[in-house]
Amino acid sequence: MLVYIETNFIFGISTRRDVNANKLLSRINAERRLIIPSVCSLEALVALEGQQKQLSNLLESLDTVISQLERNSLQKTSNENTALIASRKAANILFNQLKPDLSDAIGDVLSVAEVITPSTNSIQKTLKNPILISDKAMRDNLILECISEHATVQSDTKKAFLSSNTKEFGSEQARFTLRASGVIYFSDTTKLINWMDSQS
Repeated sequence: MLVYIETNFIFGISTRRDVNANKLLSRINAERRLIIPSVCSLEALVALEGQQKQLSNLLESLDTVISQLERNSLQKTSNENTALIASRKAANILFNQLKPDLSDAIGDVLSVAEVITPSTNSIQKTLKNPILISDKAMRDNLILECISEHATVQSDTKKAFLSSNTKEFGSEQARFTLRASGVIYFSDTTKLINWMDSQS
């Protein structure tokens, strides 16, 4: 059995949104292989940079507002200023945890997953004849092409793909491509685990 995952699975672990991700990782063995395209590691780093930038901008904005309020002795001790200081502290903690949490998540995934590299053909198809039409779906197209190409030559095993990105990977075009490669799409980790267990 092959279980394909993509970048959102890594973020599901790092943000603790996917409470069943570790349960899935614990089920991976020689008969149940976890596969991730190499581009997902890069995509995770790009997303991390975006999150860091957003939080950095938020911290700067909060610093500006707090600084202005603290110039006024009445506003310095106001409930609003106290709430802003607490918000800034929480945002700073989150900022400082982004990188270690992502690093741990990538480490957890790559300790059990096999990494597949997009072929020249997958890259060319992504550029010339993308499955997903959106201009913002270039990386998702490459992930889909990479998984489809790998799955097509794995004809003697059951295959599934897990992604919470239902907008792109749950689209009709993506599902058609996955089905043509013999891959069942799941958007929910629990449903995937139940399916895996039912195949045993």
